[in-house]
Amino acid sequence: MSRARRLSALKTLHRVQYLGVEQAGRELAERAERHDIARAAHAAAVARIESEAGFAAATLSTAPAPREELSDFALWLPAGRSAVTAAQAAAAAAEAEALQARAALLAARTAVRATELLLDRHHAETLSEQERRAQAVIDELALRARR
Repeated sequence: MSRARRLSALKTLHRVQYLGVEQAGRELAERAERHDIARAAHAAAVARIESEAGFAAATLSTAPAPREELSDFALWLPAGRSAVTAAQAAAAAAEAEALQARAALLAARTAVRATELLLDRHHAETLSEQERRAQAVIDELALRARR
């Protein structure tokens, strides 16, 4: 492959990889936002359990405990615990997705950097070749001048 074609291919690869970095960054932002939302939902579910339990405890401390309110809490509690468990699982899944997106972004950035190093090396080789050619011309002119 000629130097010009190689350079063109490297530049194209670099552009494609850079687009991949941008896409990976957008995906990370989206997944991080989902993770934040899932954590907030989990915190809300836990807070609801604590609030309802506090209300039930306050109800028990009143002289004649209203059985209906305690019965409602007892009926609701399994659903509340299920909501906490589901929210916790959703937050864990969202965190895993965010970690995967972060790893994908790191891999994309690494690929771009590798291509940039290849472009730098190509540039250095081109300069070196130009210097060799210039030196060859100087040497040829010096030989002609001595004759």
